Amino acid sequence: MTQATSPTSTSDSSLPQYGFGAEIAFDALIDTNPFLFRVYTPKHPTLTSDSSSDDSHTPHFLAQQFENDPLAPSSKPSPATYTDVAHHMDWTTKSTSPFVSTSFSFAWALWEAVRRYHGNMKHDVEIAVIDARLVADRAVTAVELLRNSKAKE
Repeated sequence: MTQATSPTSTSDSSLPQYGFGAEIAFDALIDTNPFLFRVYTPKHPTLTSDSSSDDSHTPHFLAQQFENDPLAPSSKPSPATYTDVAHHMDWTTKSTSPFVSTSFSFAWALWEAVRRYHGNMKHDVEIAVIDARLVADRAVTAVELLRNSKAKE
């Protein structure tokens, strides 16, 4: 891994950026980085009278776009576009995104969890460890998508 820091970003509240070198393809990255890390606030479903078990501690990572129709993402996703990435990165349109964000960096996940906790944004913060091989058929890096986009985008 390489470290690139900006001379103007020496604040204690920012984390140095770590990259994976020239490799950007998800399939190639999981050979040496087998885990993904997701910082999240768990949603605890309300148990109904016909519920037989309490799965409130099971992490469910469903993109906000599919919260009303949880079976929609079970089909093979269509190829993502630059516009999809732009919508996901913009907090005002993130609810229409088909993506769930993760990171290969455990250091970043720890930093982000602590930042959320101390920033009073979320106090019920958890980090999920995901086997990247299990999602490889439907995962992609943002950089991979951006590099494959058309120049006009």
